[in-house]
Amino acid sequence: PETGEIVELVGGFSSPVSTKVSPDGTKAYVLSSDPPQVMVVDLATKQVSTFAKPLTADVDGMAVAPDGRVFVGARTEPVVTVIAPDGTTST
Repeated sequence: PETGEIVELVGGFSSPVSTKVSPDGTKAYVLSSDPPQVMVVDLATKQVSTFAKPLTADVDGMAVAPDGRVFVGARTEPVVTVIAPDGTTST
């Protein structure tokens, strides 16, 4: 909000690790570690859905590229999961 106050948009995430906003500002991605998954929140409707499951269980951080790809890093494995805007995964 313009007032600078902190408000809860949605809740109920299990073990959230990282939250990032999409380049167009319409979605928020929430990375959870238990179970390892990326949830997507539609910021207009507050609807939450599963976006993708990382290719490693040891998730540690997340970044969103300007083209909408989401990158999920692993804590102890040399793996980065690349998630396309349609939710498909690769390394």
